[in-house]
Amino acid sequence: TATTEPTPTESPTPSPTAQVPPLADLYEPKAYQPLEYGIGHQPFPTRIAPPSIDAANDEADVFLGDRYPLRRNVAIFQGVPGIAERQCFDTTVEEVAGTRRRSGDFLLDIGEWRSPAYAFTIVGHEPIEHVYLRATYLDAADATNPPMMMHESERSSPVRGAGMMPTFVLPEGGRWLVVVTAGPQWGCFVLDAPEPDAHYTPARTVAEAERDGEAFRLADPPAYVSPAFAKDRGPDVKEQGFTVGGGPARVCLDVTGIHEARSGEWVLRPTSSLFDEPPSASGNKFLLIPRIQPETVQQLDAWNGESTLHLRMTATFLDAPRHTYVYESPRPDGYTGVGGLTGDDGFQFSHIPDAVLPRSGPWMVVVTDGLPGLGGSQWGCFTSPGHGTPYPYEDD
Repeated sequence: TATTEPTPTESPTPSPTAQVPPLADLYEPKAYQPLEYGIGHQPFPTRIAPPSIDAANDEADVFLGDRYPLRRNVAIFQGVPGIAERQCFDTTVEEVAGTRRRSGDFLLDIGEWRSPAYAFTIVGHEPIEHVYLRATYLDAADATNPPMMMHESERSSPVRGAGMMPTFVLPEGGRWLVVVTAGPQWGCFVLDAPEPDAHYTPARTVAEAERDGEAFRLADPPAYVSPAFAKDRGPDVKEQGFTVGGGPARVCLDVTGIHEARSGEWVLRPTSSLFDEPPSASGNKFLLIPRIQPETVQQLDAWNGESTLHLRMTATFLDAPRHTYVYESPRPDGYTGVGGLTGDDGFQFSHIPDAVLPRSGPWMVVVTDGLPGLGGSQWGCFTSPGHGTPYPYEDD
C-alpha cells in the first residue's frame, strides 16, 4: 500500500498548569574542568543562560576563579573599547566607537552581524576549538522565564589571536545578554539585536515547522543512494534488534520507539542519544546523515566548501517555545566505507555533533543543510517522545 504524507498537526499547546521552571532555578554554573581523553566534564559553566547580568558577572569567578589569569599580550586587543576583566560589557548604554568591543578573554566584532550573514567575529586570547554562546533576552515581559538561546559552533581557530565567525541569529530584536566561552576563556556582552529575517527564526510549533518543510527547496534525487537511505524502514523493520523507522515525508517525526529515524532528507541515529540522555552528559553522541552523498571519499573532498556539507540544527523547547537552541558545523565529522557505520556496503559521510539540548523536556529538532534561498535543499524534523507526528503513518 502507498504511504501518504500526514497532515501537519499543531504542537501540543502547553496547558495553563504546565510548570516551566524559572530560568534562575535551572541555572547552576560549575567550575571549569577540561575533558580528558574525550571523557569527563564539559569545558563550559552550564548550558543554561544566566538569568541576569549580575548572575553572569558572578559566573566567571565560579567557572574559572584564579586558575587562568587574564592574558593581555594579544596585540589585537589593544585599544578596543570594553572591559579587560571578566565582566559583562553593556554596549547598549556605553558609547562604542567602531564595531569592536572587548570583555574578559574575548574580542567581539559585530561589523558583519546583519542579514544575510548574521556572523560576528569572536577572537579569544587562546586558540578556539569550540565556542559556546548562551543568550538571555533582557527585554522580556516575563523576567522569571525570559527567552533563552544556546548556540554551539565547531568552527576552529587553531591560531592564537585568530577569530571565528559563527552564524548567531537571536530570535527577536532587543537587548540580549550574550555569554561566550571556549575552554578556559570567558566573555560577556549586552547587545542590541536587530530583528532577524523570518527564515532565521526557529519554528515554535510542529505545524509551523512542517509548513517550513513543505516550502523548503527540494533538490533532485541524488545519483548515488547511500546505505542509510537504501535500507527498508517500517514498524517491524529491525536492525540489530532496534526499530528502523520514519520515511521520506517532510514531517516532524515523533521518535517514540525508533532507534534510527528518517524524516525528509535526514537520518538520525540513535534517537536516544539526542533526547533521552541527561543534558550535561559528555557522551551524547549521535549521527545525522543527509540524503545527498558523494559515492567516494575523493568526491567528498571535491565538495569541500559546498553548502551540501553544511549542518544547521535548530531546536525549540515546546513547553516554552521561545527557548531555542542552534548548532552549526560547516563540514562532516566522519565517513565510512564498506561495512563501517551501517554494516552495509557503500560510502557515506555523517555529522557527529557535540550538541546536547540544554534541558530535559519536549524538544522539536529541525535539521537542514542551509537556509531557504541560501543553498539549502535538505530538511528533516524530529521530536522527543510523545510529540509531533506519530509513526507509522496511515496507509491508504
